[in-house]
Amino acid sequence: MWLANDGPTGAPAVVFTVTADAGTSPAFDQTTPPLAGGEGMTVEVPFAEGETRTITVVARDASGDLTATGDKKPGHGHDEVWHFTLTRDCEQPDASVSAGCSPAGLAVTVTNTGGDTGSFAVDGTSADLAPGQQLVVDVPVAEGATVEVVVTVDGHPVDGSPFTFTRECEQPVVSAARDCEAGGAILNLGNDGPEETLLVVAKNGTPIDEVTVPGGDTITRLYPLSEDETAAFRVTGPGGFDSGDLVVVFDCIQIGPPAVVTAGGPPTVVAAGVTTRRLALTGSESTVLAIPGTLMVLLGGLALVASRRRTVR
Repeated sequence: MWLANDGPTGAPAVVFTVTADAGTSPAFDQTTPPLAGGEGMTVEVPFAEGETRTITVVARDASGDLTATGDKKPGHGHDEVWHFTLTRDCEQPDASVSAGCSPAGLAVTVTNTGGDTGSFAVDGTSADLAPGQQLVVDVPVAEGATVEVVVTVDGHPVDGSPFTFTRECEQPVVSAARDCEAGGAILNLGNDGPEETLLVVAKNGTPIDEVTVPGGDTITRLYPLSEDETAAFRVTGPGGFDSGDLVVVFDCIQIGPPAVVTAGGPPTVVAAGVTTRRLALTGSESTVLAIPGTLMVLLGGLALVASRRRTVR
């Protein structure tokens, strides 16, 4: 506190005595040196944070023109007496609170943004923080779930406490496609979140695989399929993730329409020992009749022998 002799220069000197009874802080008693007119000084009285004390100031040989405020009591002779009731409220730590992803849940960070050291706590885990220091506490919470976090400073809730946070750290992204060359369905299992996620793959309602996908990564799985098979894949994960049915039709062998031939014309040789003959058919389509050349020769020989026998007779 500031004590001054507000008398003019050359005015008689004044001596101040400052006292305070014992409380949280010990008793205090200090007397200043004589202060001439216009002179002053600061006296530091011990206070604990939050403590209220009554301070008594006595000025002796005062001119009566002293700078002081409070409850002035009449003294004896030339003494002037003042009583001040004061409370120390100087340590004012403040907090900023945020939450980030962690493998087990959420990492709640408290930063002392005030000008004084304070005792900070997150759900009962506490630490003394100087201005600018941080306390980080992992709070267990499932993906997609919401949690309330109580933050206090010096035993009192900070503004906004309790804080509500929702964990959104696993963000699956899934796609499926047919791959004829690979022989089945290709599933791309991605995770856009920062923390790993566990995905369950089902085919036609039956779970067939579990895949752990790291944060920010994509894993590709091949699931074999038979020709003309239709499969409904479904991927589920934490936080209620559900891809819905991803239908893949494995139709990879494509058979083209039969060749169209016209009736009439001579036989056409298509391979050694094989002849084709175009035969007229009813309707708009024709077919091809293939007869091995050796069979034609044999039949011709038999016909010639039979003819000669009839001639002999």
